[in-house]
Amino acid sequence: MSKASSMNRVSIIVARLNEGKRLSTASLAVEFETSDRTIRRDIALIKEVFGDFLINDNGTIYAIKRDILDDVLTPDELSLLKGALGLAERGGLSLTKKMEKKEREKLTGKISEYEKLYTFKTRPFEEFNNRPELFRELERAVKFHQEIRIDYLRDGEASVFVARPYSIVFLNENFYLASELFHEGIPSLLLSRVAMIQSIEPTGELFRPDPLFMKFVENFQTSWAKYYPKADGTFDTREVKLQISAEVARYFKLKKFMPSQKVLSTLENGDIVVTFSVTSVWEMVPLCRQWLPHIEVHYPKSLREILLREAQAAVEKLSKQPTRT
Repeated sequence: MSKASSMNRVSIIVARLNEGKRLSTASLAVEFETSDRTIRRDIALIKEVFGDFLINDNGTIYAIKRDILDDVLTPDELSLLKGALGLAERGGLSLTKKMEKKEREKLTGKISEYEKLYTFKTRPFEEFNNRPELFRELERAVKFHQEIRIDYLRDGEASVFVARPYSIVFLNENFYLASELFHEGIPSLLLSRVAMIQSIEPTGELFRPDPLFMKFVENFQTSWAKYYPKADGTFDTREVKLQISAEVARYFKLKKFMPSQKVLSTLENGDIVVTFSVTSVWEMVPLCRQWLPHIEVHYPKSLREILLREAQAAVEKLSKQPTRT
């Protein structure tokens, strides 16, 4: 077999594990014309994504569970995977462009079985039927650390800026390009909606990725995140403390609305006290808007003031609207 891409190797290995086969890392290295070390990295990636279900017996790999799709992935993960596969198929992206037709059919067929049981009202991604080439260009820029010039259009206003792309991020059901932007030598996080990017062009300059910035891109929580690095290799964050009324407390107990969410205590009246760790107070504004008037802001004061101003503006606007029948 000729050399295969990393994603193609992983997809083939997963398919074989799913069939209950025992695989030799040495044989896979020969088959894919790569090193044993590379195959071990592929196996580590599969283990990270699908859980701790692999047995490695002196270079022989096999799965405890026969059917990865049935036993490991949840229905919502399967729905998202199908959406990503569909996008990759239309755009010729690296996820599927080298997969065998039989492998794609088996994967999408298994996912489709869940559609008979579940209904997902929210689309898992934006549609880019007419712009597959943009994703390929973004993939190349991220992969090869190419500095790029971005032509961006937002609300009818065009802008051009030079940035260093680190990752294509799926956030809030939209795709963003996460880049490092410099202003007077100071780096900041730039999130550009892919749907609003008109074009990109390499400047001809390559860059060395900053490990601290890469860590931030991997862990930031919302599109309002701000990059404030500290000398000790951490990021400047602040704690937000909210009291959630008993009427809706169960939703915060059942679901983390942000990765940093922690339920501290339950009060006698059924209210709960919840904290979040954020890089900017504005990260909390959309969530607080959603749950008003069921929240009380303990701190910071600035968040309370933002919400109060917005509430007052909304009341004033509504009071001026004529009654319609």
